[in-house]
Amino acid sequence: MMKVRETLDNGIPSVPPGASIAEVSEEMNLSGEGVVVVCDRGKYRGLIERRELATCISKGKLNPKKARARSVAKRDWPLISPGASAWDALKLMMRSRVEVLPVVQNGRFMGMLSLESATRDSPALRAMALIRSDREGQV
Repeated sequence: MMKVRETLDNGIPSVPPGASIAEVSEEMNLSGEGVVVVCDRGKYRGLIERRELATCISKGKLNPKKARARSVAKRDWPLISPGASAWDALKLMMRSRVEVLPVVQNGRFMGMLSLESATRDSPALRAMALIRSDREGQV
């Protein structure tokens, strides 16, 4: 079975905890990614989703120049280790209803695993993900 370390994407943008929300938004726009990881000297501190960020800004809950990444980063997002199997990652995604998992080892951010990359080389895993998501109305 393929391991997470074999399929993770390590080109995901990261920002320090003190970055302004305007900087986070700019980083998302430059990268084209829907998430930005918050890291402090390589240590994983949380994740910020584009959708959540846009909602907070549009509702006036955040001042993009004053609010900081640390204040909006989700710290309860599920994580996976690089040595886990793609199957374990897929089960965690389905159970947690997420399409990406930060890959973290000993507190250090290693990269991101997406549903697409976890199932890219395995038609069987992709089929299982599709069947399960249809049943549960998710992902």
